Amino acid sequence: MSEPLLRDGPILVVDDDRDVRESLRDVLADEGFETAEASDGREALVYLRAHAARCPLVLLDWNMPEMDAPALLAALAKEPDIARPPMILLTADSRMLEQASPGDYVALMKKPVNLGKLFELVRRFAPGAGHE
Repeated sequence: MSEPLLRDGPILVVDDDRDVRESLRDVLADEGFETAEASDGREALVYLRAHAARCPLVLLDWNMPEMDAPALLAALAKEPDIARPPMILLTADSRMLEQASPGDYVALMKKPVNLGKLFELVRRFAPGAGHE
């Protein structure tokens, strides 16, 4: 796997569950990382159109209304001008493992998220992520 790009912006947390977004935001903040939030793939796409060059990492929920992870990934594939940050897919759905293409993500995490593993992955793929 290639070395991560040292982008210094916030980590984008994409999840339709506000409690999950806030929990991830809080635990990442406790570790000194900045975050941005999106409640679905549409909001994430808007954010990435404007900020992808600085976004070091996306934590992306698989199942969401409006625009889910597969739809967001397909939309990003149609917009090659967007600098695509590494994506960590999050899901409680074990069937997702059969549907996700390994080229679309750098890691898969089952919910509930193992915080030790999350921090390890964030430090690996987003070492410059607005860390204080």
